[in-house]
Amino acid sequence: MKAHKLNNRGASLIMVVIAFAFVMVLGSIIVRSVLINMEMKTVDRKSKYNFYTAEAALDEIRVGLVEDVSKALSEAYQSVMLQYSKKNPAMRKSLFHNRFIEEMKVSLAVSPVTGEISLLKLNSYLKETKKLNPTADGAQVQGTAILDTASSNKYITIKGLRVVCITEGYSTSITTDIRINFPEEQEEISSLAPYQDYALIADQALVAKFTDHTIQGNLYAGSKGIQTGNGKSLFISGSSIITKGDIIVRDRGSLIIQGSDTEVWASNLVTTQTNKAVDMSGDTIFKVTGKCYIMDDLALEAKRSKVTMEGEYYGYSDGMTSEANSAIIINAIHAKLDLSGLNKLYLAGRASISLDDGSGAVNYDTDDRYGAGTNSNCNIPTGESLVLKGCQNVYLLPSEYIAIGHNPVTWDEYVAYYDTITNTDTLVSIPHDAEVFHTSALSADECRLMYYLNELQPVKKAFYKFGSNDNVVYYYLNFKSKELATTYYKNYMLCYPERIYNGFPVEGIIINNTPGAYITAGNLMLYDSELKLIRGINATFTNHYRNEYQHLTATLTKHQKGIGDLSEDIVFENILDVDKIRADAMGNPGGIVLEKEALIGTDHYYVIIIDNEAGGTYHYDQSGKKGIIIATGDVSVERNFTGLIISNKTIDLSAAQITAASDLVSRILSQDADVARYFRAFTSTSDKGYINVSNLIHYENWKKN
Repeated sequence: MKAHKLNNRGASLIMVVIAFAFVMVLGSIIVRSVLINMEMKTVDRKSKYNFYTAEAALDEIRVGLVEDVSKALSEAYQSVMLQYSKKNPAMRKSLFHNRFIEEMKVSLAVSPVTGEISLLKLNSYLKETKKLNPTADGAQVQGTAILDTASSNKYITIKGLRVVCITEGYSTSITTDIRINFPEEQEEISSLAPYQDYALIADQALVAKFTDHTIQGNLYAGSKGIQTGNGKSLFISGSSIITKGDIIVRDRGSLIIQGSDTEVWASNLVTTQTNKAVDMSGDTIFKVTGKCYIMDDLALEAKRSKVTMEGEYYGYSDGMTSEANSAIIINAIHAKLDLSGLNKLYLAGRASISLDDGSGAVNYDTDDRYGAGTNSNCNIPTGESLVLKGCQNVYLLPSEYIAIGHNPVTWDEYVAYYDTITNTDTLVSIPHDAEVFHTSALSADECRLMYYLNELQPVKKAFYKFGSNDNVVYYYLNFKSKELATTYYKNYMLCYPERIYNGFPVEGIIINNTPGAYITAGNLMLYDSELKLIRGINATFTNHYRNEYQHLTATLTKHQKGIGDLSEDIVFENILDVDKIRADAMGNPGGIVLEKEALIGTDHYYVIIIDNEAGGTYHYDQSGKKGIIIATGDVSVERNFTGLIISNKTIDLSAAQITAASDLVSRILSQDADVARYFRAFTSTSDKGYINVSNLIHYENWKKN
């Protein structure tokens, strides 16, 4: 029987169906993966868009806060100024902080019960990103934000601010805290507008002439200083008397400075006379009661000077030149110096001998062939912190070491001994073992002249011409160090006391004998065991007062921050917006920017702002006005005035009594926007070293949900 073969043609169809099904499944998986990837990218794109929109919304909130913070700072500042003279610095600071917080609570519509910030207020900051209706895309502040004032002495914080951004159904949120710092400049509120306590601010000079004058209040004068004289008196009562230049009393004038906690800052204190060849028929009087901080010297240059210092005196400079070397110098006959009222005297420097007449001109006939060039003379440092003109012979080279046998020498004698080939002076010869002091009280070294002198250049020459005569040449000792100059003088006084004063007539020098009252770098002539001599005032001491003086003469404050952003020389420009004054003066008759009389409460006040820098002097000749006078040029004050006068140049006082009025000035600046807009501290300008509000606002604890 035959077997039948099976038909297997249907198996191929099954395989095709299975393969097709596999391909379909694989294709579906691939398509699904692509769709999922596209969807994920869409979500990511929407998420990123929402995130950047939410960030933009936060930036809009920050911009809105800057505006409200600025207004709150302004209100707080003005509230302090209204009570400026009635509060001490700590009270002013506390008042500022409390008023700022209250203003921010009002601006943010903060609940007095829960401390919650109004969502309506926060959403009002949103502009371009704002969600306009419930179904629209955009950003919105949601949830609960709290104003935390727990650290109100340093900053306040908006806590839990949540911004939600929705775009085409996709949602992203950012939660953050916003800290608002108090500006560092507010650590001492008075530093923002110290000029409100001032009566006069002159960026060049303050000159009192013709009659007697009284100034009640602080004052500042620039590089030309404070000047009075001509037999008239100036009485100043204030806590801050500052000048970048000298305080000068001349020709029988009288200047008396005193007040509550008075501080006087100046380059030099000087009495002088116009014609030093004549005898004075009256005294030139200078008296200060308070604390004096003097960069250079107290110099009595007028005959019959009567100078009295009471309180504390700090001559803080100890430089290598006389321009920065604090000392007390008596250069005029019949002078009287009374220091008995000083309970502290610090003199960091030593006096210098100068044959210069102060005019800057060369006061001898120059001849380069014999070493008498234009700049041949230099100041000769001494060993004294307080020096009489008659003591200067101590520093002359003893005549036995000069070939001619006397010092000074005539020009003919000098020329005869000058070798023009080698350019050397052969007049002087000092043996190495030459003794200048002969006493067993000193060591052998201290008796030798060369012990004190510079080995390479033991003497310095100084040329001088008396009238129409020929030059004379002085030979002065050139010491190895300032300390050895001091030691030399002390030993000279020990060995040759009869030679010290050389017949120079003074009426008297009165000092305080209390132990430790005086600290000096050099001698005070009357050397005793109670005088404390030091090798030099500590550099920290010198730099401290030098830095304070630099700040005061730029900002009227001792520790103004950001001084590098201010004009380092011109107080006027640091107080006022000079560009705005000049711009507003253009085309106005007489350069008058603003002139007005108005009322604050029941008080009348007068204000004039004038750009007269290129024109003539502004004459204030009205009677008894109160207010503010501002001029870019000179001002002549010819009647009594109460308030503040500021000049970019010189203020002349002519028959005027000036009285500061800090309360009135504060009220004018806080309530009269027409005036305040010219004062830098009352404007929103932030690029001149003042408050940049945007820098006070910072994000904290930021996170994306």
